[in-house]
Amino acid sequence: MRFFQPTTIDDHFKAFWSKIKTEVERFPQDQIVSADAEELSSQFAEKYKVECPVLGTDISYDAPPFSAETRYTVVAVHVPYSGCGDMFRCHGRSSPVMEVDADITPSFLVIRFRIDTTRVHDLPAEVQGTIKRINEGLNSINDSIKHLNPDLKTKAKFYISERKAQFAGHSRLLENLQKTGFNLRLRDDGSERIIVPVKPKQIKIAQAQSAKSPQNYELSLADYDAILQVIRDMMTVCERSPSAFTNMVEEHLRTVLLVALNGMFKGDATAETFNGAGKTDILIKVNGNNIFIAECLIWDGQEHFKKKLTEQLFTYSTWHDSKLAAIVFNRKKNFSASVEKMRETAAGLDNVVAPMSYGVPNGCRHKLRRTDDPQKEFLLTCLAFEVPA
Repeated sequence: MRFFQPTTIDDHFKAFWSKIKTEVERFPQDQIVSADAEELSSQFAEKYKVECPVLGTDISYDAPPFSAETRYTVVAVHVPYSGCGDMFRCHGRSSPVMEVDADITPSFLVIRFRIDTTRVHDLPAEVQGTIKRINEGLNSINDSIKHLNPDLKTKAKFYISERKAQFAGHSRLLENLQKTGFNLRLRDDGSERIIVPVKPKQIKIAQAQSAKSPQNYELSLADYDAILQVIRDMMTVCERSPSAFTNMVEEHLRTVLLVALNGMFKGDATAETFNGAGKTDILIKVNGNNIFIAECLIWDGQEHFKKKLTEQLFTYSTWHDSKLAAIVFNRKKNFSASVEKMRETAAGLDNVVAPMSYGVPNGCRHKLRRTDDPQKEFLLTCLAFEVPA
């Protein structure tokens, strides 16, 4: 590899500036408006600050393997370091040109030296010479870091102030529009239900007593249906803005649903009731137990759907779970056929107890039993949505 290539330390920090700006723009309006710019910018500076690597002296090596070639061999030397390993791929105002057979790990530089087996005593000098040249490059980087790290706070504070000013300007615009005497037109097409309410609905968690578990938390059927209704409403909005969702993978579609759900509901202890675990789960946890899990997936046939249910959704669930959901995104043609196959697959599961009444044209609901405890039953609701391809 080439040490101190291919990025300049300035460009490395410019990438941080871009990340900070993006994060600031993602903050909700109320959080940015009420935020202390000094405190928030300090948090960003702490998050992105860079520590220049410092090489350690406790150098070790790997014993070279046996080779019939007795004249030359390769010795892998491990040089410990602390700090940011990315800096070995950056250069400051000046840097040595170093083409070295080496790898950068989180804690060590692994440098391979080809040595003459009759002159092993030359290895320490060669290692120290390489270390000296690396330190020369790090010294130049460290000189730049001394002023680039403080700049992180300055940049963050500028972006925060800029965002505050944008929201203030929009607020003035709305105030001026109110003074025109015209009435604000409200949506009446059903989409207004997914707009974040002034006071989010609180999900009530019931604690049912049982002989098997003294703390068996359950999600009420009313809240279960309310959650699924928000998902349906949000996907209706997606259908009305197809261009915005064309390139979204299932993880991004899940995030859209999380935003809507956390805007509509709140829990007892946290601002965000709904969380994302892994790439596809939407879940609610109470005292470490999942009481609601939804698995999101792109429709790819009945066998794929069945595996998602039996090998993922049912595997993630625990004895405490009583309400599960499968959210299917269909990007193939013939949506009606996909819905019917989804229903056939759900109804044909080995652990189905009985179908449940669920008057949704693109969904179905069944009562199932746990495979590891046939006496424990739970509800599974499957919903399919057509998303633009």
